[in-house]
Amino acid sequence: MQKKDRLAAGYTLEKYERIYRQAFYDAAKKADPNWKIGKPIKAGALDDVTRETAETGKSPAQATLDTKI
Repeated sequence: MQKKDRLAAGYTLEKYERIYRQAFYDAAKKADPNWKIGKPIKAGALDDVTRETAETGKSPAQATLDTKI
């Protein structure tokens, strides 16, 4: 693998990490608005997080919000 391809792959993985981290955070906050990072997450809170919801940018907490005009 060429160096430029390795750098691009790392950037892509970093973007995915940010997307999924935000989706998990939003789901935890939706289940318990008082939840803080490092605390246990309510059972079932992450059940609605799927690849499709994470990658479209519509986390379960945002799924009810229609962003199209």
